[in-house]
Amino acid sequence: MQREHRQSYLEVCLSPACLKKKEIVDLEAGDLLLLDLKQLELDILEEGVSVAKASYGIRNGEPYICIASLEKRPVPSYNSKKYEVIKVSLGMIEKNSMEEGKMIALSQIREHDAILYREDQRIAKARFVTVGQKIALQITDMLR
Repeated sequence: MQREHRQSYLEVCLSPACLKKKEIVDLEAGDLLLLDLKQLELDILEEGVSVAKASYGIRNGEPYICIASLEKRPVPSYNSKKYEVIKVSLGMIEKNSMEEGKMIALSQIREHDAILYREDQRIAKARFVTVGQKIALQITDMLR
């Protein structure tokens, strides 16, 4: 009897972003979400738990990540009456490709740089843009 080989994947996400619930409801295509970052620091998630830290870059016109460290820790969450955590996903990578210092292409991301999630529901597609010296997400499509 042959054993089926099943590849497992990990999700590449920005560190969780906390937004006002009203801002989330009012999001429209063209809106900017300022991230107040000069470099994109990423979490690599496995079933909602961060298993590594990474940084994002562009090499030869293609997005890639560089695994900075392997460390397992819970993803912080903060929800209140006024604020909610949004997950910003950049895509999936193969689990077996994880080792410190390794550069991994994110070639499966073609049309959009990121997908925003609210309570595990896709709400928007976005592209990374620069505003002044800071990185921001510009909403390209609403998915609700």
